[in-house]
Amino acid sequence: MNTRLKPIIAALGLGLAIASVPAAAVTLYGPITQFEDDNVDWVIKGTGNTKATTLEVGDTLVSILEILQTVDVLGAGSSFVAPQELTGVGAITLVGFADLDGSGGLNDMIFAPFAGGLNTYLGGKLVTGGAAGGGAMVAFYLANTQNLTTTGSTNCTDLADCITRATDGTLYEVDGFEGDTDEFWVALNAATDLAAVLAGTSTTGFGTFNFGLSILDDGGNPFIKDGLTCTGGTALFCSGDGTGDNKIDLIGQGTVLGGQGLTNGATAHSDFDFQKAVPEPATLALLGLGLLGIGASLRKKVR
Repeated sequence: MNTRLKPIIAALGLGLAIASVPAAAVTLYGPITQFEDDNVDWVIKGTGNTKATTLEVGDTLVSILEILQTVDVLGAGSSFVAPQELTGVGAITLVGFADLDGSGGLNDMIFAPFAGGLNTYLGGKLVTGGAAGGGAMVAFYLANTQNLTTTGSTNCTDLADCITRATDGTLYEVDGFEGDTDEFWVALNAATDLAAVLAGTSTTGFGTFNFGLSILDDGGNPFIKDGLTCTGGTALFCSGDGTGDNKIDLIGQGTVLGGQGLTNGATAHSDFDFQKAVPEPATLALLGLGLLGIGASLRKKVR
């Protein structure tokens, strides 16, 4: 990763609160809660793409996610989500290669929402309204009992089985792009050799994801989005309004890992840390806006 990004990642922890869970289900810490998860990832080849072992423009990554615990970023403690289960399904499509980190070569990837709609990969637990449009990238579901394991070889037999297990709860949150120019999802120094990724160990990194998203659906829980308001001109988090306001709802970073142990058709594991303001986003003003400049500029650099 470019050294210019490292201070940002170090300062913010580059997390994403892709899901902030109701207090009745998990413990939340103010002013910022970090959510930690483990994922397993499939590659769905795009129309006309024939390179089975190479990631190509138009291919879609489908991730099955499980959030395991919440952490106080100030170091006061952490809590496991169990016995509840917070799981999700994400779908992002590779739309271009660029030199985003200035290291030379077109080895950084830019992703967008899956054009066919996230509902394509949600089985019978579909999202509706605005979240069902082309901008949705990940949907989360909260269940009272656990039946999904994403670490190791996983406990689901194929993608369909994983989707069933990940969506068997109540819709909790949907996140993605709503048109704000600050939204982004990129992968830096990422591998395109899918065979090498699958053969890699579960501790070997094959690229780093960075992203900034908007909350598209709060799952009927007003604490998630309706209570998140912008204060002043420097608040990092707020509800996006599609006007290029230099603010996003969520930030995150994660690493693609080798597919060691996978026998169900998946290609890789991945490990993400997510952060979100809880519940006073104005306290995040001191974090600055350096990260958000990435979103506005990376689209201009696509080749």
